[in-house]
Amino acid sequence: MKTGKKQPLQTRQAILDAAGECFGSQGYAATGIGAIVETAGLTKGALFHHFSDKRVLAAAWIRDSLQPRVIEQWVEPLLEIDSLVALSQFWGQACASLEDGDSCTATVAIAAELAGRDQVLTEAVESVFQAWREGLVIMLERGQSEGWIHPSIKPGTEAGILISMVAGLSVIQRSQGNRGLAHSLTAYVETLRPA
Repeated sequence: MKTGKKQPLQTRQAILDAAGECFGSQGYAATGIGAIVETAGLTKGALFHHFSDKRVLAAAWIRDSLQPRVIEQWVEPLLEIDSLVALSQFWGQACASLEDGDSCTATVAIAAELAGRDQVLTEAVESVFQAWREGLVIMLERGQSEGWIHPSIKPGTEAGILISMVAGLSVIQRSQGNRGLAHSLTAYVETLRPA
């Protein structure tokens, strides 16, 4: 990306993109600043102009890049769901497309790596999961009011269960390459059907 002109917004985004690529493939701890600037095609000076250290960079990547991707892939589609069939189809398609580097897998991987080790980064990752939970709660509450979700479920609890299932599925698919488990999640969605 080296150019003669200063382009601070493009430089910052190139650093965030490179950090995401490196964190996604190597993990947070194994990623060095050198790998990020090499991937971005920039200098360490450019990186440190925008981010004081790797931790600040990681928090910015989670907030500014990862969370919007999770919202786009996992939250915004929930606004269009108007039936259990549509919910089941969404989960099936979304889970079947899980792969290294996607927003869900990246969130789960960095959450597992950082769990309890760094308060700032743990809180940043939790904000991603919170946005996802809130989107699911809104959809489940709407489904209850429209009659296609069982009235006795607790939307907050179910949202946590669904996200945990997707997170677990992403780990299994990443470690074992087993793509046949998405049907289990779609089968679980059927338990939300009103009696």
